[in-house]
Amino acid sequence: MITEPCCPGRTVTKRVPIGGREVGISGLDDVFDVGFRLGLSPERAVREAMMNELRRRNYVPRGAEKEYEDGIWAAFAEVRDRRMRGLPDREPACRCGETGPGGR
Repeated sequence: MITEPCCPGRTVTKRVPIGGREVGISGLDDVFDVGFRLGLSPERAVREAMMNELRRRNYVPRGAEKEYEDGIWAAFAEVRDRRMRGLPDREPACRCGETGPGGR
């Protein structure tokens, strides 16, 4: 599940489970856009292209590349499946504890 800020003034870095912990990813929507542009390309090609975009925007530790690739792929697959079912990319969720628009 992807976690993103819900309230004005919060950071725009979205968080994705990577190797059992949440990691902030800058430009996640752009990483996914690369995958969506490749459409029906082979999975390996889509994964590689998304990882190249991820590396352009984020530090990916050399020893954790496979975990990052798997985590980004799982998050991408979740968004792709939601879109195919006509659902929004993510369920709204507020983790900041504030109330009001976007809050609980």
